[in-house]
Amino acid sequence: MKAINLREHETSGPWCLTVPQRDALGDKDIGIDVTPVDGTNDQYTLRPGSTVGALEIGGLSLHIDPKLRIERVLYLASYAMGVVDLRDELFDFKHEGSVADLLAMALGRAAGRAFRQGLWQGYRVEEEALHTVRGRIMVAEQIRRRFDMP
Repeated sequence: MKAINLREHETSGPWCLTVPQRDALGDKDIGIDVTPVDGTNDQYTLRPGSTVGALEIGGLSLHIDPKLRIERVLYLASYAMGVVDLRDELFDFKHEGSVADLLAMALGRAAGRAFRQGLWQGYRVEEEALHTVRGRIMVAEQIRRRFDMP
């Protein structure tokens, strides 16, 4: 399997690709511009769009690195999802690795922070008036709330 490392929005040097590999990379869903090099039959330059990550397709292992530092990418992604605010989090990644490796490190750090207090033992008590039956039916409470109408 041939490994190709690219950077977001940057044109790569020429790569030797077979016709099936070229067709697989030229798929519109992947978002990579495949341009033939003048005077050659199997040389192509590749220019990824704004998608970063890793992909295996057509016998190729493709890694697209972001143009920003990984801590900025993580902050932007978490801010866009509205999940976590990472501004207070200090990222001290010792090396530049692939996006998948750095995301795994960030997820491991977040899981360690979440489980630092220990796992919660027990159930969460929640009472709701729903249209369907879920959990325990509290008959006395229902009759009291519905003015003695079962």
